[in-house]
Amino acid sequence: MEITNAGDQTAEAVQLAVELKQRDQAVETSEIVVDFLPPGSIVKAYACFQRPPETAALNAGCRGFAFPETHPAC
Repeated sequence: MEITNAGDQTAEAVQLAVELKQRDQAVETSEIVVDFLPPGSIVKAYACFQRPPETAALNAGCRGFAFPETHPAC
């Protein structure tokens, strides 16, 4: 899957959940963490499941992220 930062700030520790769904019910969940995602960037990530994902629908969503702290020059 591709993860895009459409914002204008860098995001850190981006946490995503990817659900494998059958009959509208989540049967497995995989977690992905992207350490660093600059503004306007796209990264590829892969979710791993015990079941073959071709037999179900995937649903992905962001669970949270952080903005890096900026420190004034000394």
